Amino acid sequence: ELFPMQRRQLEIARMPMHERGPEMVEHMKLLDRPPSLAILGATGSKKERQDRFIHSYLRCAVVALAAERHRRQQGDWPGSLDALRELTPEECRTDPCSGLPLILKRTGDGVLVYSVGLDAKDNGGKPGKERGGQEDPGTDRCHEDHRGSSISV
Repeated sequence: ELFPMQRRQLEIARMPMHERGPEMVEHMKLLDRPPSLAILGATGSKKERQDRFIHSYLRCAVVALAAERHRRQQGDWPGSLDALRELTPEECRTDPCSGLPLILKRTGDGVLVYSVGLDAKDNGGKPGKERGGQEDPGTDRCHEDHRGSSISV
């Protein structure tokens, strides 16, 4: 029983990042397993969420850095994510939580780059609150960059 479960978890791990969460949830629901295997399943699901959480942070950082490069080269912040096509790989512009493009918005003197977060809902770039090392699922992962300041989360 352990090997088929792990095989399915490997199949899920090979999927595009934004498809992993729902597949892992369904995988865990379908398994009628003893408590010892339930622990293994819960660990896989937690790791998958953590993986998407970290990738969303890193991808936002890559896009925010590309936005700064654009500002230095062009003299102004990019107006959209499309303006950064030449500066970033497509994968880095894709939100690992939704599979859609990351969101880039102009602010008064900078840009806001964010992922919709683990709830896969656009909350307008509301910064995430950390609770015990986990993101509040109703918030977005953000990088806000302003002229003359460093990238902050």
